[in-house]
Amino acid sequence: MISDLQEAFSFYDRDETGYISTNHFTNILKNFGFHKMNPREIDEELRKSDPDFKKRNCVDFAFCKYVIGYR
Repeated sequence: MISDLQEAFSFYDRDETGYISTNHFTNILKNFGFHKMNPREIDEELRKSDPDFKKRNCVDFAFCKYVIGYR
C-alpha cells in the first residue's frame, strides 16, 4: 500500500518538490478509500488529522501517509 501511495504522490509531484497541491491530495484520497465519503465527511476526517488543514495549499508525502494510515 505504501508503494501505491508513493506512486500516486509521485504522479502529481512531477517537479519532484516533495509537495503536491491539496486538490491533487484529494484525488489521491479518493483512490484510497475516501471515494465513498461526501466532501463534508472528507473535510471532517482531514480536520481530525490536522485542524488547520483548510489553511494549507500543499501537502508532503509524510502527511499523505499519516492521513491514509490514520483512516
